[in-house]
Amino acid sequence: MAQSLVVNQDVLRTSSARLLAAADSLDQARGRLEGRLSTLGQCWGTSDDVATQFVSDYVPGRDDVLDGCRELTQVLRELGDRTQQAGRTFAGVEADNAATAKYVARTPAVATTPAT
Repeated sequence: MAQSLVVNQDVLRTSSARLLAAADSLDQARGRLEGRLSTLGQCWGTSDDVATQFVSDYVPGRDDVLDGCRELTQVLRELGDRTQQAGRTFAGVEADNAATAKYVARTPAVATTPAT
């Protein structure tokens, strides 16, 4: 028995738009954060042990957060793009199937006789 697949194209369009908007929003927030952090300059200096320890912990963490934002932005964009493509592909397949069904419905059946 054949199984059917139901795809709501409106949901795909909405979902892809939301994923792309989230990517843009995250990228803008990362840009603002990076800009503000750079205006602060070097944190705490390096003149004593406390400052040196703070910098050794803070800088890698800061860099990890900024890199993670870049990576998540890329993932969200890829998901949004692929969701859009899936919707377009499904719509194309659906249109092709509908055209084929109309053609088959208009085409008269041809009787065949078994070969003897």
